[in-house]
Amino acid sequence: MLQSISFVASSNIMVSGLTSINSQMFHISIDHCHNITLENMKISAPSWSPNTDGIHMQSSTGISITNSMIQTGDDCISIGPGSKNLRIHRIACGPGHGIRSIDFHFNCFYIFPDWLIHNETKLLPKEKTIFLLTYL
Repeated sequence: MLQSISFVASSNIMVSGLTSINSQMFHISIDHCHNITLENMKISAPSWSPNTDGIHMQSSTGISITNSMIQTGDDCISIGPGSKNLRIHRIACGPGHGIRSIDFHFNCFYIFPDWLIHNETKLLPKEKTIFLLTYL
């Protein structure tokens, strides 16, 4: 898949103040990583652009995404299988589909055993439901 920045099998990385505009697919991809911090990010793509996830992660632990603005045509943050110990805090998200995991679509405050999505995360109105995604 196309992405602007990809972290694979990496540890102890901090990215601050990055701006990503009009990526063809994922803006940032995190796969099999540990202790990644993304803060003060500005990610944007037109609302009509398909498959332009802001940040996608899978099989990763200790991921922190804070104080960022993500405006894309698809998921602001997509959480793939195997992701644990996540902190998502103070995110301005929209007009896309919000924060989505393989199981749920988030539009408010949730705490799962290994995830914290803080109530100061603001999702701009587009969809106000929770979706259970299934894959064959």
